[in-house]
Amino acid sequence: RTTGGGGGLTLRTPRPRESAEAFREAVKEIRVGSGWDIYTNRNLAHKQVYSTVLQEFVDEPLVAGATGVAIKHEWFAQGAERVAFRCTEVGPQLATGAAAAGGAAAHGRYANPGNATLVPVGPPLVAKETLYEEELCDAKFHERMARAHARGQQLADTFNARMATLCPERPDLRVAFAPCVIYKVFDDRYAAGIAWILAEPRLEGKYTKWNNNAGNVRQTVEGAADGLVWQAPQAFSHFTHSQHNGLELFCDLQGVWNEFDGFTFTDPVRHTIQAGGKRRRRRTDKSKAGIAAFFESHECSDLCVRLGLDPHPRF
Repeated sequence: RTTGGGGGLTLRTPRPRESAEAFREAVKEIRVGSGWDIYTNRNLAHKQVYSTVLQEFVDEPLVAGATGVAIKHEWFAQGAERVAFRCTEVGPQLATGAAAAGGAAAHGRYANPGNATLVPVGPPLVAKETLYEEELCDAKFHERMARAHARGQQLADTFNARMATLCPERPDLRVAFAPCVIYKVFDDRYAAGIAWILAEPRLEGKYTKWNNNAGNVRQTVEGAADGLVWQAPQAFSHFTHSQHNGLELFCDLQGVWNEFDGFTFTDPVRHTIQAGGKRRRRRTDKSKAGIAAFFESHECSDLCVRLGLDPHPRF
């Protein structure tokens, strides 16, 4: 079936949802048949991250002790474009000081011969897949989000440096984007036998949407020292527009906050204008229209003033 929100794309057949009780359970071991899709050894082609310096995707090693990656079959959260699953890198369970044997199975999702027990290695991750059939085997769908997070972090670094000068000793005003990785795996149940997994660290804390293009701005932050905290996401959105000749703006900022690290965002919307004013044709990137919608509802805060941002920018 199709949906207007997806631009006529075909919705995938829904997979089961993980129960709240199961989601809260700590993962101690993973094996075939336990509700996890496992990719190890020959069935894991590579793990990559986007380098803003090289402006390309580069290989990234698995965390120490890991031999593959596993993704929960049941999802736990769903957004407008993506559905989220628990994910983790995995390694062999040690026995008498030696690693359990590993290898490759008949197809990627069950690449753990002999039903050997694997254990989570490294931090808990969240894997995200598209809701639409046409994008399921499209690496570019994931690459766009990985690039957006990497670009967002570049801007966050500049923003944080300014804030460190303007508001010293205020780590609660810092912003960051969850770092994304992409795993390429071999799985004969996907077109051409290949699938991609976009993953990022699981965010700890109360998940909140801080702003959107409709002018909604969350003006309370539980545990915040003062009103400057809730102003930070909106001021950051305004700041992103000022940094590249008005050719981009990050909004729909959502994620978690704490008083020690500030904000960590995920799944932002990035409105962009190509050189010469050409519009990019993407579902969430609304180009000039998206930027205009933000500023139609945006009211500059004290942080915007401190940052010297133009309250009426041209675009």
